[in-house]
Amino acid sequence: MKPRQLHDLRILPAADDPRPTFFWSAAPPRDGRDLTRTTLYPRLMWHGQTGQEVTASSPTAQQTYTAQGYVLVPPANAETLNPVELLRVQLAQLSPEDQALLMDGQKKARMASLAEKLAALSSDELASLEDAITAPAPKKKGVA
Repeated sequence: MKPRQLHDLRILPAADDPRPTFFWSAAPPRDGRDLTRTTLYPRLMWHGQTGQEVTASSPTAQQTYTAQGYVLVPPANAETLNPVELLRVQLAQLSPEDQALLMDGQKKARMASLAEKLAALSSDELASLEDAITAPAPKKKGVA
């Protein structure tokens, strides 16, 4: 019995040499294209420090990205930005007026969301919530 061969999937099985076919069906695709031919572009590239992923669609785009610090292999030590830091970077690109307008809009949206949730509460639940907010926090023993 021959060992199973997995490195050249173009070889079809025979009666005395079973091989996997890896087709979705037993028949090859009807359009008759050669499944062994691939194209180089589009290809993925990653920034060397941040790990940002881009797609190079041509050799000139690849050269442009390479000049900007992108590589063809994803860097293992890429620094990932947390969402808050990413928002800080994006907000820093806005004018101070736009930043203030955006933050004010966000506060209004949060308050509207809380108002909707409060409106859904019964009067007893609302009263207990109000008591919990206005009650002083209990002091811990041994803390001045």
